[in-house]
Amino acid sequence: MIDKDIVNIIDEIRNESELKPENEKQLYHKNCGETVMEALKIKYELNIDDNAIKMLAPYGFGLQRGKTCGAFASGVAAIGIMFTEDKPSTNQKMKEIVGKWVDVYIKKFGSINCDYIRPNHMDPVKGCLKVQEEAGALFEDFIKDYI
Repeated sequence: MIDKDIVNIIDEIRNESELKPENEKQLYHKNCGETVMEALKIKYELNIDDNAIKMLAPYGFGLQRGKTCGAFASGVAAIGIMFTEDKPSTNQKMKEIVGKWVDVYIKKFGSINCDYIRPNHMDPVKGCLKVQEEAGALFEDFIKDYI
């Protein structure tokens, strides 16, 4: 694990992928799921390549339907990478951790679905950057009890 704050990592990733100037609605090459997964990869030195990060691309705007939040899904994916053993069907630790992640995320954001999270947490200029930062910080605080 690197000793760098997850919010700073997310901000660096977002700054690298900005498409529009400041003070306009920001557009990015990466969505919430990709950005948070890349930050978790860096922070926790996860052994995944860029194609694995692309697996989170479909989570943009909650599976394109306002459903499962990509930032949340990134946490689930990171838990899978960090804690799944050779026999996932008997992997009680991973199952316990992911279940607790669901609970912690819902407590923080009120839901795991974009159609609830976006109107309640999204910034009009920076979009879901606030959600990404808060989800990343939440994961960082949550996971330290398990690593």
